[in-house]
Amino acid sequence: MTLTQSLFLDGREVVPDQMVSGKSALGCLDDLAAAATALLGHTKDDTGHRGHLRLARASGDLAEMSAVADAIRATCSDVAVLGTGGSSLAAQAFCALATGGATGGATGGPTRENGGLKLHFPDNLSPHGMTALLENLPAKTSHFLVVSKSGGTPETMTQFLTCHRHWQEVHGEADLAARFTVITEPGDRPLRRMAESLGCRILDHATDIGGRFSAFSNVALLPAMLAGLDAGRIREGAASLLDNAQGAEGADNILLHPAVASVALHRHAQTELRANITVLMPYANQLGQFTRWQQQLWAESLGKDGQGITPVGATGPVDQHSQLQLYLDGPADKIFTILHEDIAGLGPKIEKHDLYDAEIDYLCGHTVGDLVAAQCSATIETLIKHKRPLRVLSTARFDESSLGALMMQFMLETEIWARMMGVNAYDQPAVEEGKRLARRYLEGASNG
Repeated sequence: MTLTQSLFLDGREVVPDQMVSGKSALGCLDDLAAAATALLGHTKDDTGHRGHLRLARASGDLAEMSAVADAIRATCSDVAVLGTGGSSLAAQAFCALATGGATGGATGGPTRENGGLKLHFPDNLSPHGMTALLENLPAKTSHFLVVSKSGGTPETMTQFLTCHRHWQEVHGEADLAARFTVITEPGDRPLRRMAESLGCRILDHATDIGGRFSAFSNVALLPAMLAGLDAGRIREGAASLLDNAQGAEGADNILLHPAVASVALHRHAQTELRANITVLMPYANQLGQFTRWQQQLWAESLGKDGQGITPVGATGPVDQHSQLQLYLDGPADKIFTILHEDIAGLGPKIEKHDLYDAEIDYLCGHTVGDLVAAQCSATIETLIKHKRPLRVLSTARFDESSLGALMMQFMLETEIWARMMGVNAYDQPAVEEGKRLARRYLEGASNG
Protein backbone atom coordinates (compact mmCIF):
# COMPACT_ATOMS: atom_id res chain seq x y z
CA MET A 1 0.00 0.00 0.00
CA THR A 2 1.32 3.42 -0.93
CA LEU A 3 -0.63 6.65 -0.69
CA THR A 4 1.14 9.70 -2.04
CA GLN A 5 -0.02 13.18 -1.00
CA SER A 6 0.79 16.49 -2.66
CA LEU A 7 -0.36 19.87 -1.33
CA PHE A 8 -0.75 23.10 -3.31
CA LEU A 9 -1.37 26.67 -2.16
CA ASP A 10 -1.45 29.86 -4.22
CA GLY A 11 -0.43 27.93 -7.34
CA ARG A 12 2.68 26.40 -5.75
CA GLU A 13 3.39 23.07 -4.12
CA VAL A 14 3.70 23.07 -0.34
CA VAL A 15 6.63 20.87 0.68
CA PRO A 16 6.20 19.35 4.18
CA ASP A 17 9.90 19.86 4.94
CA GLN A 18 9.36 23.59 4.47
CA MET A 19 6.58 23.49 7.06
CA VAL A 20 9.11 22.26 9.58
CA SER A 21 11.68 24.89 8.67
CA GLY A 22 9.10 27.67 8.70
CA LYS A 23 9.71 28.52 5.03
CA SER A 24 6.22 27.44 3.95
CA ALA A 25 3.35 29.90 3.81
CA LEU A 26 1.67 27.69 6.37
CA GLY A 27 4.32 28.32 9.00
CA CYS A 28 5.50 25.90 11.64
CA LEU A 29 2.09 25.65 13.36
CA ASP A 30 3.21 24.70 16.86
CA ASP A 31 -0.40 24.30 18.02
CA LEU A 32 -1.04 21.73 15.29
CA ALA A 33 2.09 19.78 16.17
CA ALA A 34 1.10 19.71 19.84
CA ALA A 35 -2.43 18.51 19.07
CA ALA A 36 -1.18 15.82 16.71
CA THR A 37 1.48 14.57 19.12
CA ALA A 38 -1.03 14.36 21.96
CA LEU A 39 -3.51 12.38 19.88
CA LEU A 40 -1.23 10.11 17.89
CA GLY A 41 0.76 9.03 20.92
CA HIS A 42 -2.22 7.20 22.43
CA THR A 43 -4.75 4.67 21.22
CA LYS A 44 -7.38 5.83 23.68
CA ASP A 45 -8.10 9.19 25.26
CA ASP A 46 -10.32 10.09 28.18
CA THR A 47 -13.47 9.95 26.04
CA GLY A 48 -13.01 6.21 25.45
CA HIS A 49 -13.87 6.52 21.74
CA ARG A 50 -10.62 5.62 19.98
CA GLY A 51 -11.17 1.91 19.46
CA HIS A 52 -10.67 2.37 15.72
CA LEU A 53 -6.94 2.71 16.43
CA ARG A 54 -6.96 -0.48 18.50
CA LEU A 55 -8.81 -2.44 15.82
CA ALA A 56 -6.47 -1.33 13.05
CA ARG A 57 -3.84 -3.63 14.57
CA ALA A 58 -6.19 -6.43 15.65
CA SER A 59 -6.71 -9.77 13.94
CA GLY A 60 -8.22 -12.07 16.55
CA ASP A 61 -11.82 -11.29 15.61
CA LEU A 62 -11.44 -11.84 11.86
CA ALA A 63 -11.94 -15.61 12.04
CA GLU A 64 -15.34 -15.23 13.71
CA MET A 65 -16.42 -12.66 11.12
CA SER A 66 -15.23 -14.88 8.30
CA ALA A 67 -17.20 -17.84 9.68
CA VAL A 68 -20.36 -15.75 9.88
CA ALA A 69 -19.85 -14.46 6.34
CA ASP A 70 -19.30 -18.00 5.02
CA ALA A 71 -22.46 -19.24 6.76
CA ILE A 72 -24.53 -16.46 5.22
CA ARG A 73 -23.05 -16.86 1.75
CA ALA A 74 -23.66 -20.63 1.84
CA THR A 75 -27.45 -20.25 1.93
CA CYS A 76 -28.25 -16.74 0.70
CA SER A 77 -28.42 -14.86 -2.57
CA ASP A 78 -29.32 -11.47 -1.06
CA VAL A 79 -28.33 -9.63 2.12
CA ALA A 80 -30.08 -6.45 3.27
CA VAL A 81 -27.94 -4.35 5.61
CA LEU A 82 -30.39 -2.55 7.89
CA GLY A 83 -28.69 0.49 9.39
CA THR A 84 -28.20 4.18 8.79
CA GLY A 85 -25.33 6.67 8.92
CA GLY A 86 -22.23 5.19 10.48
CA SER A 87 -23.87 1.77 10.62
CA SER A 88 -23.98 1.63 6.83
CA LEU A 89 -21.74 4.13 5.04
CA ALA A 90 -18.34 2.48 5.60
CA ALA A 91 -19.80 -0.88 4.58
CA GLN A 92 -21.12 0.72 1.41
CA ALA A 93 -17.71 2.23 0.70
CA PHE A 94 -16.06 -1.19 0.92
CA CYS A 95 -18.72 -2.95 -1.15
CA ALA A 96 -18.45 -0.27 -3.85
CA LEU A 97 -14.74 -1.04 -4.00
CA ALA A 98 -15.58 -4.70 -4.62
CA THR A 99 -17.93 -3.92 -7.49
CA GLY A 100 -16.06 -1.06 -9.12
CA GLY A 101 -18.78 1.34 -8.00
CA ALA A 102 -21.60 -0.40 -9.84
CA THR A 103 -25.05 0.20 -8.40
CA GLY A 104 -28.53 -0.73 -9.41
CA GLY A 105 -31.88 -2.17 -8.48
CA ALA A 106 -35.07 -0.68 -7.11
CA THR A 107 -34.79 -2.49 -3.80
CA GLY A 108 -34.85 0.32 -1.29
CA GLY A 109 -31.34 1.67 -1.69
CA PRO A 110 -27.97 1.09 -3.34
CA THR A 111 -27.38 -2.52 -4.36
CA ARG A 112 -23.93 -4.11 -4.64
CA GLU A 113 -23.36 -7.47 -6.28
CA ASN A 114 -20.33 -9.72 -5.98
CA GLY A 115 -19.96 -13.35 -6.87
CA GLY A 116 -23.72 -13.82 -7.17
CA LEU A 117 -24.43 -12.33 -3.72
CA LYS A 118 -26.37 -9.06 -3.75
CA LEU A 119 -26.02 -6.62 -0.86
CA HIS A 120 -28.78 -4.06 -0.38
CA PHE A 121 -28.33 -0.89 1.68
CA PRO A 122 -31.68 0.81 2.39
CA ASP A 123 -29.83 3.32 4.57
CA ASN A 124 -32.16 6.26 3.95
CA LEU A 125 -35.50 5.25 5.43
CA SER A 126 -38.33 5.62 2.92
CA PRO A 127 -41.83 4.11 2.77
CA HIS A 128 -41.48 3.49 -0.96
CA GLY A 129 -38.00 2.06 -0.58
CA MET A 130 -38.96 -0.34 2.23
CA THR A 131 -41.98 -1.55 0.26
CA ALA A 132 -39.80 -2.20 -2.78
CA LEU A 133 -37.18 -3.98 -0.67
CA LEU A 134 -39.70 -6.35 0.88
CA GLU A 135 -41.44 -7.06 -2.42
CA ASN A 136 -38.25 -7.78 -4.37
CA LEU A 137 -36.11 -9.82 -1.99
CA PRO A 138 -36.19 -13.57 -2.75
CA ALA A 139 -38.39 -15.44 -0.30
CA LYS A 140 -36.08 -18.37 0.46
CA THR A 141 -32.58 -16.96 0.12
CA SER A 142 -32.55 -13.55 1.82
CA HIS A 143 -30.74 -12.50 4.98
CA PHE A 144 -30.92 -9.34 7.11
CA LEU A 145 -27.91 -7.82 8.86
CA VAL A 146 -29.25 -5.38 11.47
CA VAL A 147 -26.75 -2.81 12.79
CA SER A 148 -27.30 -0.27 15.57
CA LYS A 149 -24.65 0.67 18.14
CA SER A 150 -27.22 2.04 20.59
CA GLY A 151 -29.73 -0.70 19.89
CA GLY A 152 -32.48 1.88 19.62
CA THR A 153 -31.92 3.87 16.40
CA PRO A 154 -35.49 4.57 15.21
CA GLU A 155 -34.80 4.08 11.50
CA THR A 156 -33.07 0.74 12.11
CA MET A 157 -35.71 -0.44 14.59
CA THR A 158 -38.38 0.38 12.01
CA GLN A 159 -36.54 -1.59 9.34
CA PHE A 160 -36.01 -4.56 11.66
CA LEU A 161 -39.61 -4.71 12.84
CA THR A 162 -41.13 -4.34 9.38
CA CYS A 163 -38.82 -6.92 7.81
CA HIS A 164 -39.45 -9.40 10.62
CA ARG A 165 -43.22 -8.93 10.48
CA HIS A 166 -43.31 -9.17 6.69
CA TRP A 167 -41.37 -12.43 6.61
CA GLN A 168 -43.42 -13.83 9.45
CA GLU A 169 -46.74 -13.04 7.76
CA VAL A 170 -45.83 -13.76 4.15
CA HIS A 171 -43.27 -16.54 4.39
CA GLY A 172 -44.09 -18.15 7.72
CA GLU A 173 -42.08 -19.02 10.81
CA ALA A 174 -39.71 -21.52 9.20
CA ASP A 175 -36.05 -20.54 9.69
CA LEU A 176 -37.12 -17.06 10.76
CA ALA A 177 -34.36 -16.68 13.35
CA ALA A 178 -31.72 -17.79 10.83
CA ARG A 179 -32.66 -14.92 8.53
CA PHE A 180 -31.33 -12.25 10.91
CA THR A 181 -27.90 -11.32 12.25
CA VAL A 182 -27.71 -8.42 14.70
CA ILE A 183 -24.77 -6.16 15.63
CA THR A 184 -25.30 -4.00 18.72
CA GLU A 185 -23.56 -3.06 21.96
CA PRO A 186 -23.73 -5.41 24.95
CA GLY A 187 -26.24 -4.57 27.66
CA ASP A 188 -29.94 -4.09 28.07
CA ARG A 189 -31.15 -2.33 24.91
CA PRO A 190 -34.21 -2.81 22.64
CA LEU A 191 -32.46 -4.37 19.63
CA ARG A 192 -30.60 -6.87 21.79
CA ARG A 193 -33.75 -7.82 23.69
CA MET A 194 -35.65 -8.38 20.44
CA ALA A 195 -32.79 -10.37 18.91
CA GLU A 196 -32.56 -12.59 21.99
CA SER A 197 -36.31 -13.15 21.87
CA LEU A 198 -36.05 -14.13 18.20
CA GLY A 199 -33.08 -16.40 18.87
CA CYS A 200 -30.96 -15.00 16.05
CA ARG A 201 -27.20 -14.57 15.86
CA ILE A 202 -25.91 -11.55 17.85
CA LEU A 203 -22.48 -9.94 17.41
CA ASP A 204 -21.15 -7.32 19.81
CA HIS A 205 -20.57 -3.77 18.63
CA ALA A 206 -17.37 -2.45 20.23
CA THR A 207 -18.20 -0.03 23.04
CA ASP A 208 -15.21 2.24 22.41
CA ILE A 209 -16.07 2.99 18.78
CA GLY A 210 -18.64 5.47 17.49
CA GLY A 211 -20.67 4.64 14.41
CA ARG A 212 -18.82 6.93 12.01
CA PHE A 213 -15.45 5.59 13.24
CA SER A 214 -16.52 1.93 12.92
CA ALA A 215 -14.98 1.17 9.51
CA PHE A 216 -12.48 -1.35 10.94
CA SER A 217 -15.05 -3.21 13.06
CA ASN A 218 -17.56 -5.94 12.23
CA VAL A 219 -20.05 -3.19 11.33
CA ALA A 220 -18.26 -2.62 8.02
CA LEU A 221 -15.90 -5.58 7.71
CA LEU A 222 -18.60 -8.26 7.81
CA PRO A 223 -20.36 -6.74 4.76
CA ALA A 224 -16.93 -6.29 3.17
CA MET A 225 -16.27 -10.00 3.61
CA LEU A 226 -19.70 -10.80 2.15
CA ALA A 227 -18.65 -8.75 -0.88
CA GLY A 228 -15.50 -10.84 -1.25
CA LEU A 229 -12.95 -8.39 0.17
CA ASP A 230 -9.97 -9.22 2.38
CA ALA A 231 -10.74 -7.56 5.73
CA GLY A 232 -7.24 -8.25 7.01
CA ARG A 233 -5.74 -6.14 4.24
CA ILE A 234 -8.12 -3.28 5.08
CA ARG A 235 -6.78 -3.25 8.63
CA GLU A 236 -3.19 -3.63 7.46
CA GLY A 237 -3.52 -0.51 5.32
CA ALA A 238 -5.00 1.42 8.23
CA ALA A 239 -2.31 0.17 10.62
CA SER A 240 0.53 1.11 8.27
CA LEU A 241 -0.62 4.72 8.11
CA LEU A 242 -1.18 4.81 11.87
CA ASP A 243 2.23 3.31 12.57
CA ASN A 244 3.88 5.96 10.42
CA ALA A 245 2.12 8.64 12.45
CA GLN A 246 2.89 7.19 15.86
CA GLY A 247 6.47 6.49 14.84
CA ALA A 248 7.14 10.19 14.28
CA GLU A 249 8.96 11.62 17.26
CA GLY A 250 8.87 15.32 18.08
CA ALA A 251 6.96 18.26 16.69
CA ASP A 252 9.06 18.53 13.54
CA ASN A 253 8.56 14.95 12.38
CA ILE A 254 4.87 14.89 13.24
CA LEU A 255 4.29 17.78 10.85
CA LEU A 256 5.62 15.59 8.04
CA HIS A 257 2.84 13.03 8.43
CA PRO A 258 0.27 13.36 5.61
CA ALA A 259 -2.72 13.61 7.99
CA VAL A 260 -1.09 16.45 9.93
CA ALA A 261 0.13 18.28 6.82
CA SER A 262 -3.37 18.07 5.35
CA VAL A 263 -4.92 19.60 8.47
CA ALA A 264 -2.37 22.40 8.22
CA LEU A 265 -3.44 23.17 4.66
CA HIS A 266 -7.15 23.02 5.53
CA ARG A 267 -6.69 25.20 8.61
CA HIS A 268 -4.76 27.80 6.65
CA ALA A 269 -7.33 27.79 3.84
CA GLN A 270 -10.17 28.23 6.31
CA THR A 271 -8.64 30.88 8.57
CA GLU A 272 -6.63 32.89 6.05
CA LEU A 273 -8.52 32.39 2.79
CA ARG A 274 -12.02 31.93 4.27
CA ALA A 275 -12.46 28.63 2.46
CA ASN A 276 -15.28 27.07 4.46
CA ILE A 277 -16.14 24.33 1.95
CA THR A 278 -14.02 21.26 1.30
CA VAL A 279 -14.63 19.32 -1.92
CA LEU A 280 -13.64 15.66 -2.16
CA MET A 281 -13.48 14.57 -5.80
CA PRO A 282 -12.31 11.03 -6.62
CA TYR A 283 -11.56 10.10 -10.20
CA ALA A 284 -12.60 6.55 -9.38
CA ASN A 285 -16.18 5.28 -9.53
CA GLN A 286 -15.50 2.83 -6.73
CA LEU A 287 -14.86 5.72 -4.31
CA GLY A 288 -18.22 7.40 -4.82
CA GLN A 289 -19.59 5.90 -1.61
CA PHE A 290 -16.37 6.79 0.21
CA THR A 291 -17.22 10.46 -0.31
CA ARG A 292 -20.55 9.93 1.51
CA TRP A 293 -18.72 8.30 4.42
CA GLN A 294 -16.27 11.22 4.57
CA GLN A 295 -19.10 13.76 4.50
CA GLN A 296 -20.67 12.29 7.62
CA LEU A 297 -17.30 11.94 9.35
CA TRP A 298 -16.33 15.60 8.96
CA ALA A 299 -19.78 17.17 9.22
CA GLU A 300 -20.91 15.35 12.35
CA SER A 301 -17.53 15.40 14.07
CA LEU A 302 -16.46 19.00 13.39
CA GLY A 303 -19.67 20.98 12.95
CA LYS A 304 -19.97 22.29 16.51
CA ASP A 305 -19.94 25.52 18.49
CA GLY A 306 -20.30 27.63 15.36
CA GLN A 307 -17.25 25.97 13.80
CA GLY A 308 -16.60 23.41 11.08
CA ILE A 309 -16.07 23.12 7.36
CA THR A 310 -18.78 21.96 4.92
CA PRO A 311 -17.85 18.72 3.11
CA VAL A 312 -19.07 18.38 -0.48
CA GLY A 313 -18.77 15.28 -2.65
CA ALA A 314 -18.07 15.26 -6.37
CA THR A 315 -17.00 12.56 -8.83
CA GLY A 316 -14.71 12.81 -11.80
CA PRO A 317 -14.97 12.99 -14.67
CA VAL A 318 -18.77 13.41 -14.69
CA ASP A 319 -18.76 16.51 -12.46
CA GLN A 320 -16.33 18.27 -14.79
CA HIS A 321 -19.48 18.95 -16.80
CA SER A 322 -21.29 20.66 -13.92
CA GLN A 323 -19.58 21.51 -10.65
CA LEU A 324 -16.13 22.23 -12.06
CA GLN A 325 -17.45 25.40 -13.71
CA LEU A 326 -18.42 26.70 -10.26
CA TYR A 327 -15.19 25.51 -8.66
CA LEU A 328 -13.00 27.36 -11.17
CA ASP A 329 -15.06 30.43 -12.01
CA GLY A 330 -17.23 30.84 -8.91
CA PRO A 331 -16.43 32.01 -5.38
CA ALA A 332 -12.91 31.17 -4.15
CA ASP A 333 -14.27 29.71 -0.91
CA LYS A 334 -13.31 26.06 -1.33
CA ILE A 335 -10.42 23.71 -0.74
CA PHE A 336 -10.14 20.63 -2.94
CA THR A 337 -9.00 17.02 -2.56
CA ILE A 338 -8.52 14.96 -5.72
CA LEU A 339 -8.22 11.17 -5.38
CA HIS A 340 -6.88 9.15 -8.27
CA GLU A 341 -5.17 5.91 -9.20
CA ASP A 342 -2.91 4.86 -12.07
CA ILE A 343 -5.50 3.89 -14.67
CA ALA A 344 -3.73 4.92 -17.88
CA GLY A 345 -3.82 2.02 -20.32
CA LEU A 346 -6.75 0.30 -18.59
CA GLY A 347 -10.16 -0.46 -20.04
CA PRO A 348 -11.45 -0.89 -23.58
CA LYS A 349 -9.39 0.60 -26.40
CA ILE A 350 -10.86 3.21 -28.70
CA GLU A 351 -10.35 2.03 -32.28
CA LYS A 352 -11.11 3.45 -35.71
CA HIS A 353 -14.05 1.65 -37.30
CA ASP A 354 -17.04 2.33 -39.53
CA LEU A 355 -18.29 5.11 -37.19
CA TYR A 356 -14.93 6.91 -37.29
CA ASP A 357 -14.97 10.70 -37.58
CA ALA A 358 -11.78 12.70 -38.16
CA GLU A 359 -12.77 15.29 -35.55
CA ILE A 360 -12.32 12.76 -32.75
CA ASP A 361 -9.09 11.33 -34.09
CA TYR A 362 -7.31 12.37 -30.87
CA LEU A 363 -9.25 9.65 -29.01
CA CYS A 364 -8.30 6.76 -31.26
CA GLY A 365 -5.58 4.45 -30.06
CA HIS A 366 -6.20 5.34 -26.41
CA THR A 367 -8.05 3.42 -23.72
CA VAL A 368 -10.90 4.56 -21.50
CA GLY A 369 -8.35 4.78 -18.68
CA ASP A 370 -6.17 7.07 -20.79
CA LEU A 371 -9.02 9.55 -21.21
CA VAL A 372 -10.01 9.59 -17.52
CA ALA A 373 -6.37 9.96 -16.44
CA ALA A 374 -5.95 12.89 -18.82
CA GLN A 375 -9.12 14.52 -17.51
CA CYS A 376 -7.94 14.11 -13.92
CA SER A 377 -4.52 15.63 -14.71
CA ALA A 378 -6.23 18.50 -16.49
CA THR A 379 -8.47 19.21 -13.48
CA ILE A 380 -5.48 19.20 -11.11
CA GLU A 381 -3.48 21.51 -13.38
CA THR A 382 -6.41 23.89 -13.81
CA LEU A 383 -7.11 24.10 -10.07
CA ILE A 384 -3.45 24.91 -9.45
CA LYS A 385 -3.49 27.52 -12.22
CA HIS A 386 -6.53 29.16 -10.59
CA LYS A 387 -4.64 29.16 -7.26
CA ARG A 388 -7.21 27.03 -5.48
CA PRO A 389 -5.98 25.30 -2.28
CA LEU A 390 -5.55 21.68 -3.29
CA ARG A 391 -4.32 18.33 -2.11
CA VAL A 392 -3.88 15.32 -4.36
CA LEU A 393 -3.95 11.78 -2.97
CA SER A 394 -2.82 9.10 -5.40
CA THR A 395 -2.08 5.40 -5.40
CA ALA A 396 -1.22 2.74 -7.95
CA ARG A 397 -4.55 1.04 -7.30
CA PHE A 398 -7.43 1.58 -4.91
CA ASP A 399 -7.74 -1.76 -3.16
CA GLU A 400 -8.43 -2.97 0.38
CA SER A 401 -5.09 -1.77 1.73
CA SER A 402 -5.15 1.69 0.17
CA LEU A 403 -8.78 2.27 1.14
CA GLY A 404 -8.02 1.24 4.71
CA ALA A 405 -5.15 3.71 4.78
CA LEU A 406 -7.32 6.42 3.25
CA MET A 407 -10.00 5.94 5.90
CA MET A 408 -7.44 6.02 8.70
CA GLN A 409 -5.95 9.24 7.34
CA PHE A 410 -9.34 10.97 7.28
CA MET A 411 -10.13 9.75 10.80
CA LEU A 412 -6.84 11.09 12.14
CA GLU A 413 -7.38 14.39 10.37
CA THR A 414 -10.84 14.64 11.95
CA GLU A 415 -9.53 14.00 15.46
CA ILE A 416 -6.56 16.34 15.14
CA TRP A 417 -8.70 19.13 13.77
CA ALA A 418 -11.33 18.66 16.50
CA ARG A 419 -8.60 18.84 19.11
CA MET A 420 -7.38 22.15 17.71
CA MET A 421 -10.94 23.52 17.58
CA GLY A 422 -11.63 22.44 21.14
CA VAL A 423 -14.66 20.31 20.25
CA ASN A 424 -15.56 16.68 20.92
CA ALA A 425 -15.11 14.72 17.69
CA TYR A 426 -17.19 11.81 18.94
CA ASP A 427 -20.56 13.28 19.92
CA GLN A 428 -23.43 14.80 17.94
CA PRO A 429 -25.57 16.93 20.28
CA ALA A 430 -27.59 18.68 17.59
CA VAL A 431 -28.51 15.37 15.97
CA GLU A 432 -29.63 13.96 19.31
CA GLU A 433 -31.97 16.91 19.77
CA GLY A 434 -33.65 16.09 16.46
CA LYS A 435 -34.09 12.47 17.51
CA ARG A 436 -35.78 13.53 20.74
CA LEU A 437 -38.15 15.84 18.88
CA ALA A 438 -39.08 13.15 16.33
CA ARG A 439 -39.90 10.78 19.16
CA ARG A 440 -42.01 13.44 20.85
CA TYR A 441 -43.98 14.00 17.63
CA LEU A 442 -44.71 10.30 17.27
CA GLU A 443 -45.68 9.92 20.91
CA GLY A 444 -48.03 12.89 20.57
CA ALA A 445 -49.63 11.42 17.46
CA SER A 446 -50.12 8.07 19.20
CA ASN A 447 -51.70 9.70 22.26
CA GLY A 448 -53.94 11.85 20.10
